[in-house]
Amino acid sequence: MQQTNDFTKKLGATFHQIRINKRMSQTQVCADKFTQPTLANIEKGNIRTSYENCIHIANQLNIGLDELNYLVNNSKNTPVEEINSLMRGFSDAHTKERYEQIQKLCLKYYKATGNQAFKQLYKLVSARKIYIEDFDINQSRALILEIWDELKEMDKWYFFELRLLASVFLALPYESAIAVAKRAIADLETYNQIFETREIQVKFLINAALLSNMEHRYNEAIIWSKRALDFAYTNNLTSFLSGAYYQLFMSHYQNNDKSGAESALHQAIVLAFMHKHQHVLKKWRSQAKNICRYPEEKFDILIEKISQFLEKI
Repeated sequence: MQQTNDFTKKLGATFHQIRINKRMSQTQVCADKFTQPTLANIEKGNIRTSYENCIHIANQLNIGLDELNYLVNNSKNTPVEEINSLMRGFSDAHTKERYEQIQKLCLKYYKATGNQAFKQLYKLVSARKIYIEDFDINQSRALILEIWDELKEMDKWYFFELRLLASVFLALPYESAIAVAKRAIADLETYNQIFETREIQVKFLINAALLSNMEHRYNEAIIWSKRALDFAYTNNLTSFLSGAYYQLFMSHYQNNDKSGAESALHQAIVLAFMHKHQHVLKKWRSQAKNICRYPEEKFDILIEKISQFLEKI
């Protein structure tokens, strides 16, 4: 057996911890490169591994070599895991403090590792903050475009980048935004054994439908809306059904399918009440008026009728 040293032990332990955190088996990491017993010995620090094997393991675990080196020498948790822990449950109901925490971590790890992904993440967090809090599409778009060329060159986007892009890709020009949605949904499929990706995927689908409606591309909006509905039903994501039906309503209404529009809107409002998402109704009312000129009074009457009906059952 080859002589081992502290670095070999740390490297093996690091590989082991990342694999466990990502809920991957040793067989998954090995693929066709080497055997499971070999990886077991690497993780235990019993043998030194070649640079080629190290790259293979890092790629399988989706961790960059700069980040891996930083982890082995400086930290017990990977920077990605630390950032992901802050992003768990990171929705539009965010806090300013959460944004600032993530931004500080991104700058810290970018300075420590030189990994461009952390610079990209910093920009995306900033873009999301501006987009959600100030709804300043132009400034948000400018931040994304600063790193857009780098993102396009990447073979695969990081999971945390995908989470943020699900909210801010709407700020991009239409064709670029739709390209992001298509690629993101495909990239998320590669993470589905490691992370919970379904909610992010359906969010991309619904937001792509919204963007198509905003651009008055009704037929495309219908396709995205139906994809979102199919995905939500298939994966039991019932809390997202109301949003998908609402986008279907707007696309049908703008496409002069009044019957289909009324049916979809009725479904959307009922589901919003059932899932206690009444807070979205005010936003929907405004969108319906501004995007497809749906009468506010008609919207209010339908809400009142559905509310009264649901109170009786």
